[in-house]
Amino acid sequence: LLIVVGFGVGFFIALLMTVIRFLLDRRLDSPENAEAKIGKPVTIAFPKVKKLTLGSKESRAAMSTFEQLTNAINIEILQSASQVPIPLITLVSMRSKQGKTWVAQGLARLYAETGQQIAYFYPKITKNELPFEQKGVHFFPYSIRPDFMNVSDLTGLLEEDKPFATSPFHKIILELPPLVSSPLPLYLFNKCHVSLLVVDANSVWGRKEKQLMDLYNKISTKNPIIILNRVEKEYIDAPTVKEAEQILVPSEVLLKHQRKLPSASQT
Repeated sequence: LLIVVGFGVGFFIALLMTVIRFLLDRRLDSPENAEAKIGKPVTIAFPKVKKLTLGSKESRAAMSTFEQLTNAINIEILQSASQVPIPLITLVSMRSKQGKTWVAQGLARLYAETGQQIAYFYPKITKNELPFEQKGVHFFPYSIRPDFMNVSDLTGLLEEDKPFATSPFHKIILELPPLVSSPLPLYLFNKCHVSLLVVDANSVWGRKEKQLMDLYNKISTKNPIIILNRVEKEYIDAPTVKEAEQILVPSEVLLKHQRKLPSASQT
């Protein structure tokens, strides 16, 4: 009898600890949890990619997901009321290391592989970075200045005397700094055709993130495409190897780790 009682008590305690851990866990984890915590639908879920081969379910899923993302962006562009002649795509995140750069570069490479000329604006990593071009992607590093929130156009980002010429480009990708450390350039941001909000599945969604999301909702004129990054493989669907072979963009172009942007010396 004591053994049965002991087993029952142990089982109850283990179950209680599991429930407590679940209630206290503020990570986004899965698309369902992310939607419940963020309060908006998750449109895109990228897997955690380890191997860059068609034999890897995660790699195939990521290639397919980039195609889905471009379709979602195209729909938003067609429905956008933006007065900017060239499609402007912005990427934002609440905190750093959410995967904005990886998503932005994947999109830029995907568009460039189809023959488009892409302008990619991103916050400077070092002070001495200069604009350069690489395989159809034109990189424009910019500084975060004290008047950043008042910047109203791309020329203002680059601090140049002459206006930024949008005519050579088919699309413009603007990666913004994390909202937790920098304000949004309100006037420029609301000129975009589509906004992508990138969040890491393993990141915490707490009080600060909720406050930033409320602020985002107040100043944004459109709903963002929510991208949940680095989800576990049980939450993703992947095409078969044969289906993945139909995707023309090589996997290494989209999926290589892009923590560091290429420099002008690599062009």
